[in-house]
Amino acid sequence: MNREEQKKFVVALCNLIAEGILVDIEVGNIPENWDGLELRQLISDHAIPRFSMDKKRLREYKNTVLVNNL
Repeated sequence: MNREEQKKFVVALCNLIAEGILVDIEVGNIPENWDGLELRQLISDHAIPRFSMDKKRLREYKNTVLVNNL
């Protein structure tokens, strides 16, 4: 994946997550008193379960995150 493809992928994925949560807001499934803390947690809950990698690739990913301070 080149840099432009990476950017498009990230934007598309974030938009999918946002669209799903925005629908929940519109239909009233999300309490009005929720602020940034609950909404951040909800975004995290929606994003994280969608991903999985094999152990070797996950280990390499974690190493890159650590080395590059991501």
